[in-house]
Amino acid sequence: MRLLSIPGALWTFSLLQYGATAVPTWPAASDELEELMFLTSGYRSRGFPTAITPCSKGAGTGRVAAAEWLRTAFHDVAPGSIFTGIGGLDASLIYELSSAENIGPAFNTTLQTYSSFFSSKSSMADIIALGVYTSVRGCGGPVVPIKPGRIDASESGPSGVPLPQNSFGTFQNQFARIGFNTSEMIAVTACGHTIGGTHASNFPEIVPLNTAPNDVIDFDTTNVTFDNKVITEYFDGTTKNPMIRGPSASNGRNSDFRVFNGDRNTTMTSMQTPAAFASTCGTVLQKMIEVVPSGVTLGDVLVPYQVKPTALSLYLLTASNMSFSGEIRVRTTTLAASQIASVQLVYKDTTGGSSCGSSCMISTAYKGTGSGFDDTFTYYGFSTAIPTSSSISSFNVVVTLVGGTSTTYDNNGAGFAIDDSILIQKSQSCSNAGTVTITAAVRSSVSRTSANLALALKTLRSGLPAPGLSSTSVSMTPGATMGSWTIFSGSYSLTAGQNATTNVPLPARNIPSSEPSTVASATAEIPSPRVRSQEKQIAIYKNTGFVQTINPNITGFNYLGCYTDRQDNRTLGGTSTSNSSLTVEFCATFCTGKQFFGVEYGSECYCGPSLNTAAATLRPGSECSMSCGGNSTEYCGSGNRMNVYNRTTILSDEESGPSLADYTYQGCYSDSTASRSLSSKATQSNSLTYASCASFCAGYSFFGVEYGSECYCGNSLSTASSKVVESDCSFACSGDASKICGAGSRMNVFKTSSSTGSSTGPANPVISGYNYTGCYTDSVGTRTLNGSYLFDNALTIQKCATFCNGAAFFGAEYGGECYCGAQIGGNGAKVVDSDCGFLCSGNSTQYCGAGDRLTVYGKLG
Repeated sequence: MRLLSIPGALWTFSLLQYGATAVPTWPAASDELEELMFLTSGYRSRGFPTAITPCSKGAGTGRVAAAEWLRTAFHDVAPGSIFTGIGGLDASLIYELSSAENIGPAFNTTLQTYSSFFSSKSSMADIIALGVYTSVRGCGGPVVPIKPGRIDASESGPSGVPLPQNSFGTFQNQFARIGFNTSEMIAVTACGHTIGGTHASNFPEIVPLNTAPNDVIDFDTTNVTFDNKVITEYFDGTTKNPMIRGPSASNGRNSDFRVFNGDRNTTMTSMQTPAAFASTCGTVLQKMIEVVPSGVTLGDVLVPYQVKPTALSLYLLTASNMSFSGEIRVRTTTLAASQIASVQLVYKDTTGGSSCGSSCMISTAYKGTGSGFDDTFTYYGFSTAIPTSSSISSFNVVVTLVGGTSTTYDNNGAGFAIDDSILIQKSQSCSNAGTVTITAAVRSSVSRTSANLALALKTLRSGLPAPGLSSTSVSMTPGATMGSWTIFSGSYSLTAGQNATTNVPLPARNIPSSEPSTVASATAEIPSPRVRSQEKQIAIYKNTGFVQTINPNITGFNYLGCYTDRQDNRTLGGTSTSNSSLTVEFCATFCTGKQFFGVEYGSECYCGPSLNTAAATLRPGSECSMSCGGNSTEYCGSGNRMNVYNRTTILSDEESGPSLADYTYQGCYSDSTASRSLSSKATQSNSLTYASCASFCAGYSFFGVEYGSECYCGNSLSTASSKVVESDCSFACSGDASKICGAGSRMNVFKTSSSTGSSTGPANPVISGYNYTGCYTDSVGTRTLNGSYLFDNALTIQKCATFCNGAAFFGAEYGGECYCGAQIGGNGAKVVDSDCGFLCSGNSTQYCGAGDRLTVYGKLG
């Protein structure tokens, strides 16, 4: 936009806080996101920050929604890889909520909140990124610049979210995978842990149940303010951060301490001042949300328009007149509204000239004021009739100040273009009883006989927290003519659970390259075209009706009623699981072999041999009023309230534990990262089952499953491991949610019934010209082999040897990493071979190191 009277420096300076100085040209594909980002309250606000305003707001006692928004982005990004180009911020988290890496209700709640803002003009991945800006700024933190253009994944991605029990070296490897060095890893961890806290229900090893108010311990004393307290309290010794002190310090889950101290506090020291903390957090959080899959190109940093047209409408009144109305949004952050005397539109006729009938000037009137975290906006509305004979092709906006000076905004020289070839006839278009009807006036020079109604359908998906988008096309029927336009009409019937965003495209025609071709956008209204384009968009929302919620009939069970429940004395004291897609039927299956099962808090399932009537009391059914996460027509208890079901037949013998053919179940055992119960080899899978783990551990005497998705093998149990109560193993298997796969530091152990279970399993293969040297420690900061390196999702020892091409040493690490070197250096130290237990990604019969462990080969001679 050309600032003809007011110095441009003021406008440019006000953009610096967003990390850019480029002035946007309207319309842009990011206009919807721009509206959500900068207009957060007041007139025409879409209310994106409502769920986190004030910053202390949450979806339940002890929960901080802003912290959940911030960590939703991290969990979506963390498993990605800049080396493979897979993952990053792509909204794949939608499909990953059953993973043990993503426990708790926070992610489901956040994605459900975001879903109402998701559309064909704003991807879920971009909205997750916007959630970072909003949560940080809304809690008093710095501006996190946002670049639009992310593309949503259509399936789950790789696993690999950092877990509290990981070693420092594993953390380094995991963050290096997304492009973060050690200092950036430390910084982004501190920035992510300045709001919110740790919940006992998610991490009982860190915050034991019933040991803290509301079963949550905050990271610092200002848990709803984005500030540097998480660092200053760390240094002055007053921190209550449960990932630094408390039970986590004795069970190896004090991950914040290990990370913060990872470079001898150099990074933490540099971030102690409020200014340094804010600056660093703005930088590393921007870097985090810009980790995207290969092939995705992000746009320029979003900045607010100085002048932006909105709610434009152009349609035929008669053959000789058309209605043109809308509003002009003026940014008044640096130019106060009180200084503005008038806002006017100066438009051009359909030929680009000034034959506008009586006048080409349109006056406006004040409509309202809106604002964002750092900006204010004033809206000026207009409505006028324009002769169809001259019509309109574009306009400029003239802002005149009280002192008489004026500024013309011409959209970076392009003008604000208007297309009169396709006009949505508002009064003849509607949505009624689930049927969308669109009437459009099409210039006869474009088409007299054919037009299509294209719809982008927003459809609910069972078991997922966010809807999907699909498209369809409906032929429109030509009707009467009105002057130079032909009237077309088309209808489409929505199915239950669908909303529709509709486009009305016409047959291809030549559009000058100087004319923008972006689809216009709108919400909850039927706008007419606002920009020269082949298609125009409207959004229609339909209430699909009410379905009564019930306590369903479950074959083989009787419904007993709504009972109280206590965390310190459970109503059903057996195994349990949590699943954001929980249904009553799922819980019944999960509790196979148990006399009772119960559902609670929308996502929790409990099993037991008996009902604890000493602690539980029957309550009115109305107190169990929360819908199930996986089926909104079923009740799944409420807070401390459980819908309980009893088997119709009395079981003569309660199950003693899980079972698998050809294996004997040994029980639930303790485990630790320092001394693994089974240490020969291990793997992790988002589709883990007993059978898949047994297959992976073929040839070993034992296999064990842990944390929902981890599998371990060995020929003997560690003496440091001990058998614990069966209920300690409570995580559902990631590949079979009806089975239990350990828990945090808890492993379900099986022993083979076969006499062939003492095989050594995979091996370190013989490589011509090399000797196997041993298993060595390694670290990201100081590599044991510091020459060339390769990351390969199909790595074998032979492939690594070929890549290193005669180097004195080569080594494989973390299943898919290959390193070369002239000597064993750094801080590399030889350790027991069992430490290198990861299988090669390209050959499951070979070992390829582990986290911070390198399988090393040395050249003969």
